[in-house]
Amino acid sequence: MKMKIVSEFQPFEDALKIDESFTIEAMVRLFVKYPRIHHLCIMDPEAHLKGLIDRKRLFKAIFSHHVSESSRIHELFTLLTSESAADLMIRHVLTVSPDDSIDSVIETMIRENIYEMPVVDEQKKVLGFLSSAMILKEWLSEQKGS
Repeated sequence: MKMKIVSEFQPFEDALKIDESFTIEAMVRLFVKYPRIHHLCIMDPEAHLKGLIDRKRLFKAIFSHHVSESSRIHELFTLLTSESAADLMIRHVLTVSPDDSIDSVIETMIRENIYEMPVVDEQKKVLGFLSSAMILKEWLSEQKGS
């Protein structure tokens, strides 16, 4: 996949965009309505990416009484006290741009143990998600051509 860039993987997977006032219940309703979506993008008033909430984090927040007491105190407290997207969102979000090389994206995904990354433009507006499944699909098509 040498020399490929992120924009060659369009169309990107859909991104659901919400603001930070969304309640836990409202976020659950979205994940139930759109079961193929794995992340919610928290947007600021100018439609720039502010943070992410993934389905696993939301699940842990709802069922935090099942989270091991040996978990980090900060994480456990966050899960126990979260009421809205603002409380629960991941603020340090790794993103990619359409011009990034796919090899650098793969390296980041492996290093950070993530399987999807939001694709953002120069203004930090979300264009969609690039997933490991999309990359694997392209890899398979290249194998057929070999």
